[in-house]
Amino acid sequence: MKTVLARYLEVFPGEKERLGLLHDFLRNTSDPKQFFHRKNFAGHITASGFVLSADHKKLALVNHKFLHRYLQPGGHVEATDPTVLAAALREILEETNIQSCRHSPFHADPLLPIDIDTHEIPANPKKNEPKHWHHDFRFVFRVESEVEPSGEWTWRPVENAIEEETFKLVLNKLRTVPRRM
Repeated sequence: MKTVLARYLEVFPGEKERLGLLHDFLRNTSDPKQFFHRKNFAGHITASGFVLSADHKKLALVNHKFLHRYLQPGGHVEATDPTVLAAALREILEETNIQSCRHSPFHADPLLPIDIDTHEIPANPKKNEPKHWHHDFRFVFRVESEVEPSGEWTWRPVENAIEEETFKLVLNKLRTVPRRM
């Protein structure tokens, strides 16, 4: 993960300060298995996906039950996930059931996320979890054909969804994603 962060910062050098907590977390965590362990309350790496509609005009957002807001699908990296990218795709399938989704790498290195976001997760007394940090590795996906929302997710216009604080830094990056791969 240290290598991924280093490559990411080569592409987005202006984000070094913003990702200082992640850098410190990786440096201070001696066992790499702890990078992903959901009970590591010093923090852990999560994975998510910005799922664009076929025309790139809409973004799939999931109603997050604990945080009570619409976010991109994502969650914890499981031990069975071969990569963080695979974890993001698994989470998309679990949370939206979108079957026609495929990764749209923005860079020559397909494992390089389009964004990394560190954010605090509030304490969850029901799960006996104190507040902690998620270091979310975010990837871009697109659907091959139109999909009707069902369950707890919806399509939102990209420009409207991006107005949310969590998406502000991603807007310009999303505009660079190739329409055809």
